[in-house]
Amino acid sequence: MFQLRITLERIRKHRAKADERKKILESRLRVKKKDSQEEEDEEEGIIEGSLVTPERREILDMSLRMLLFKLRKGEIKSKEVLEAYQVKNLFFQSQRNIWWQWCFL
Repeated sequence: MFQLRITLERIRKHRAKADERKKILESRLRVKKKDSQEEEDEEEGIIEGSLVTPERREILDMSLRMLLFKLRKGEIKSKEVLEAYQVKNLFFQSQRNIWWQWCFL
């Protein structure tokens, strides 16, 4: 009878510790989800906002030969090309950061 009481007490303590661990992990997960949601909102702003203009989208969609041709002809400026690819890099960098954070959950 005494052994049973001790065993039950150990089970209760173990469950209490497990519940505490579960609460801690759930709170960490909520924080990470909140952070990733903020990053997704930021990415949507990058894609749909003012950073990706139709002109930049056109530059990014051009083949390398067409891009060089238009640069040499003077139809587009090198600064415009640089800015378009900087925006593209910003998007991919944020995607990489999300992936990197997911790896260490």
